[in-house]
Amino acid sequence: MLDMDVTKQPRRISEWDAVLHAVLSADDNDEQTWLEWKSALDLRSKEQMATVVAKAIIAMANREPDKAATRVGGIGILLIGIEPGTVHGVKPVDNADLDKLITPYVGADGPVWSPHWTRFQGHTVLIIEVAAPQWGDPIHCFHKEAPGVPDGAVFVRKLAQSTRANHLDIARLGDRRAARIPDTFDVSVSVESARPLSRYGWRPEHLERFLVLQKQEMMKPLTAARERRTRSAPAETLIAKIMAQGGSGVSGLGLNGLSGKIAEDRSEE
Repeated sequence: MLDMDVTKQPRRISEWDAVLHAVLSADDNDEQTWLEWKSALDLRSKEQMATVVAKAIIAMANREPDKAATRVGGIGILLIGIEPGTVHGVKPVDNADLDKLITPYVGADGPVWSPHWTRFQGHTVLIIEVAAPQWGDPIHCFHKEAPGVPDGAVFVRKLAQSTRANHLDIARLGDRRAARIPDTFDVSVSVESARPLSRYGWRPEHLERFLVLQKQEMMKPLTAARERRTRSAPAETLIAKIMAQGGSGVSGLGLNGLSGKIAEDRSEE
């Protein structure tokens, strides 16, 4: 059994050393769904980087988020250069070269992984950390064909091994993708005023009064229009009488001479 604290994610050098000590003292069968080790690999071999490293990264990224979160913060750990009882070490390579060998297979938009180099008992050990899976993650697969691995192949972790996904695994990963958490916005609202703001309490009578005032305010344009119409009504009636009499009643209405000055409008006839 692994003798280490799995309740938190290792971050410090001392915490990673604790992981390596646990693996060194472990049994060959102590590999976990979140932990895998390889005694030695050629880090410049395209085939080994694809069929061993890329496969492990994809498989660990396809774990169920809730179960993964119960161990070491949900991350996946691949150790290269160590096994129970022996530290073999590896020949270091530049991280950029490592990325060129792995990313074509896992995809630039695939699982997030990061390498850590550490010295342990006089040897260099490579630690590859795979980001914790999240609800809403896509189904991770091979983005390029590798020896014995077709393009699009999906791998998962089962019994501490990276194996090809079956129809049940694909369905589970589809559910994980569908459970994507909607994007949210963190919005805060504040009010700034040069003077202290008054506090108001609303009661039924306050609401009724408010509605009455609002009604009066909204009715102002209509009320004004009605008043203008009322004021213009006598003049309109007078002109209507003149037009009905063909202008003959002008003198009788005290408007003698006005009819000759008003041009007749028959545009609507």
